[in-house]
Amino acid sequence: MRGPIRRALVAASAAVALLVPAATASASASGTVVLSWAPTTSAGTYNYGTTHAGQTVSKAFSLTNSGSTGTSALKITLSGSSAFIKTADTCTGTSLGPKKTCSVTITYAPATGGQNDTATLTGTSNKPAAAASLTLRGASAPKSSPVIATTPSPGGPVGSTVRDTAALSGGSSPTGTITFNLYGPTAAASCSGAPVDTETAAVTGNGSYTTPAGATPSQAGTYWWTASYGGDAGNAPAVSGCGAEQVTISALAVTAISTIPSPGGPVGSTTVQDTASLSGGSSPTGTITFNLYGPTATASCSGTAVSDQTVSVAGNGDYSSPSFTPTQAGTYWWTASYGGDAGNAPAASGCGAEQVFISSKLTLGIGLAAGQGGPVGTTVQAFAALEGGDNPTGTITFNLYGPSATASCSGTPVDTETAAVTGNGSYTTPAGATPSQVGTYWWTASYSGDANNNPAVTVCGGQQDQSVTITQTTTTTVTSSVDPLVGEGAVTFTATVSPVPDGGTVAFYEGGTPITACGAQQVDTSTGTATCQVTYDSAGTYVITAIYSGYTVFGISVGDAIQTVSP
Repeated sequence: MRGPIRRALVAASAAVALLVPAATASASASGTVVLSWAPTTSAGTYNYGTTHAGQTVSKAFSLTNSGSTGTSALKITLSGSSAFIKTADTCTGTSLGPKKTCSVTITYAPATGGQNDTATLTGTSNKPAAAASLTLRGASAPKSSPVIATTPSPGGPVGSTVRDTAALSGGSSPTGTITFNLYGPTAAASCSGAPVDTETAAVTGNGSYTTPAGATPSQAGTYWWTASYGGDAGNAPAVSGCGAEQVTISALAVTAISTIPSPGGPVGSTTVQDTASLSGGSSPTGTITFNLYGPTATASCSGTAVSDQTVSVAGNGDYSSPSFTPTQAGTYWWTASYGGDAGNAPAASGCGAEQVFISSKLTLGIGLAAGQGGPVGTTVQAFAALEGGDNPTGTITFNLYGPSATASCSGTPVDTETAAVTGNGSYTTPAGATPSQVGTYWWTASYSGDANNNPAVTVCGGQQDQSVTITQTTTTTVTSSVDPLVGEGAVTFTATVSPVPDGGTVAFYEGGTPITACGAQQVDTSTGTATCQVTYDSAGTYVITAIYSGYTVFGISVGDAIQTVSP
């Protein structure tokens, strides 16, 4: 019996050697294969511990063959949670000799917070058959709960740009975006419906973030901001509450503009200006544009303005345009427009509210009269009268031409004088002329004109009284045909003018009384004489006077004689 028992024990012993667990070792006729993983945190397990979502932890694991024979080509498998990723491997396909080691790197990368992940890393040899497994464990920390606090910018009048600022805190290296929405206008907080503005800011950590552009509401009223953080792998979303951020957009101030144009006047000399009074504004700034249109018979403010001027505004008050001088007569039309600013609405005066009339230059009347002439050596004057002018200024120039028998005002004048004009009225040659030759002279007067009045000139010889004559001095003598006369009888008186004139008459007087039928006796142009016959019937002494009338350039002269009549 001892033999069979012994063989049974030997057989049993051989069976124990062959039943080495497949996960750790394998025996063959030439030796054994024993595989094991390291490191471990506990038997058959490696625990990565707790990490944050979005972060990664890598670990290199060594696979060692502590057996006495080599493996076949190794196969490495990783099963379980996808949070474990094989990132390096020198084992797969390797025939691992006795006492040799290869390595596999496994990275733990949890995608979200609050995960508990498990995976199994297995190395297998088919011949001799052997395997080694390692349980991998890891956990991700719960998501952080960041806090978002917001601060809106102040409101303002319609047209103001408003912004929102969100302060993100308590996050775990937050990324992602913050979305800003502006709702309204509504009297009470309301954040439903379509926002009037939506903007997004990229998040790169805890800190403050502001709307990139800001919103410019076009209506007055109350608006409501919201700011929402979208969260990321390690951070929960966060949002501000509707009603936590209100901003008020006020209506623009209603400005009023009233205008007063300067008076018109004659073309070329009148400078026009417009004054605009701005009121009702809220500390208005910006500009007022003054436009002048025309000339047109009716109000028309289209087309190109003849004057386009802009002045700066610095509050309510009066503003005047730069001056402008129209070059055409007619009716012009001012407009004044305030452009508005952030707090004030635009305002404009209406076309036709401001008209200004530019008149043509006045053509005034000028009259001329010559003073008395006289013999050579006489100083002669001229008188000019201006009427119908618009406060005329300038000068009147007097010219004296001659001597000539007929009106002739060409050539060089014998006298030129100038009088300053200070309005409508009469003006006289300042000095007068003293011609040195006998003959007829002709005055002219010309007004220079000014900004309001056209020039004016008299016509040469146009008026009879524009001429003046410088005469030849004459003498007249009286003789009697009978002196003394004794008794009754007729006496012939002869008046002789010297030098002999080319015409004229002689009037005879006795004692200052005209002698009948001898009032205008024609002078004989060959002798220069004229006669008058008087019959006396009483004794006495009589004074006879002869007055020569003068003619053309021959001057007046007087002569007398004493006639005696005896009984």
